[in-house]
Amino acid sequence: MNIFQFWANDNNNQINKIFENLKKIILQNIRNENKDITITITETKKAPSIKSQRYIWGVIIPSVKKALIDFGNEIPNNKTGDQIVYEYLKKEGGFFEINVLNLPDGTNSSFYEFESFGQNKDADKKRQTDFIDFCLKWGAEQGIYMQTPDEWKLLRGLK
Repeated sequence: MNIFQFWANDNNNQINKIFENLKKIILQNIRNENKDITITITETKKAPSIKSQRYIWGVIIPSVKKALIDFGNEIPNNKTGDQIVYEYLKKEGGFFEINVLNLPDGTNSSFYEFESFGQNKDADKKRQTDFIDFCLKWGAEQGIYMQTPDEWKLLRGLK
């Protein structure tokens, strides 16, 4: 399978090069390998960046977890505690859906399905950015200091 991605900010030279490569692949498959092919066009979502993930797990989660512990909450000081804080922030910011299960006895039960911001095909860079913005705003409202992404990058020597 071949994937060709076009981005809204691609210039004409980039687009033309992608089209040339696409044309070569199509001709190779149809003529040389005698294969039938299907071309599907879908919208591409940019996956969240690794730097953003590092910022969430290296700045936001530890800062909020420390503050919540300082406020008297009992949160494990390990990865489980980090996950608790992460899901708490997603719940506070509305980054979830409530799903309902119908049970055999006629009742139902609801559960939260949290959005994914990891490096996977279903993740969405804009939603991850919205989550970071929410966390910074929420933290400021609670009196929790967190380095901004720019401060964090500057201190770590990142661009």
